[in-house]
Amino acid sequence: MIPEYLVKVGGVDYTSRFASRIKSIRIHDGEGLESDTCDLEFDNKNQSISIPPTGDVVEVSLGYRRDLQKMGRFIVTDRVLRGMPLSLSISCKAADLRATMKERRFDTYENMTIAQIVQKIASRNGLKASAMGSVGKILYDYLAQTGESDLAFIRRLGRVHDAISSPKMGELIFARKGEIDFGTLTVVPRDVISFETPLRDRPKYSSTSACYWDSDKAEQKLEIVSGGEGKVRLNLGGHYPDGLKQAAEAARAQNAAMQREAKTCSLSMIGNPRLKAEMRIKMKGFSASSDGTYRIKSADHDFGEGGYITDVEGEAL
Repeated sequence: MIPEYLVKVGGVDYTSRFASRIKSIRIHDGEGLESDTCDLEFDNKNQSISIPPTGDVVEVSLGYRRDLQKMGRFIVTDRVLRGMPLSLSISCKAADLRATMKERRFDTYENMTIAQIVQKIASRNGLKASAMGSVGKILYDYLAQTGESDLAFIRRLGRVHDAISSPKMGELIFARKGEIDFGTLTVVPRDVISFETPLRDRPKYSSTSACYWDSDKAEQKLEIVSGGEGKVRLNLGGHYPDGLKQAAEAARAQNAAMQREAKTCSLSMIGNPRLKAEMRIKMKGFSASSDGTYRIKSADHDFGEGGYITDVEGEAL
């Protein structure tokens, strides 16, 4: 199979114009906000490449003949000329991250589920909302956004609930890690160029504690959540002013993260444009220690003169 690509700039198909000039296309698809990037590098020895202005929209598709997959929409942020010989590098960031998400706001959310909170934030930033799985049903009596940007606020909410928050293809996705179903790909040894699965001990912590403010009694309290096999308790720094619910969720999230991080994988494979963050891969036939199902934390697609390679980082479910 011969790898192919399609590149549009400002809605115009530039694929044929770039055909003899493009040196590499690198796309990073990661979890969370501000994580997706695209880097294009061109041979510009004849200075024949039109340099797009910052802010232009770049759309990239990768794959194989008659089977190209859209990799996303990106905004041009940087252009760099290098030499010698002359080359041009164009760096882009995900187009779905609106500038309005970085504006500081003061807001309160009363008697609202996380799904309703995400909907409110998404709509004022021109996005659709998608609060998936169990986390969307969690109800908050009161939650304050005090001088935080929507970007910072949704990140904070994600950390508390062990959730990813990410703008993808016009949607603001909010879901617990591992609960998004983007499909599962079974991988056997013949499918990979190389792999790595570090052998780590299980977490040494038996529980996690978090402080919160009890407004009824006007005092700080400690919430302890068990969830490990060790004998040591992990104490989260700071305190959670929004109460017991947030403190308990933060402690549970930390327990879940420690369990996942105990088993990770790194895979390098022949290019597969369908692989993306939050998809699952099932390693089979490698070894008893390596086999299992992993959540993809990031997928890096590298298309260039040497072919098309996809590198994946994952953590066990």
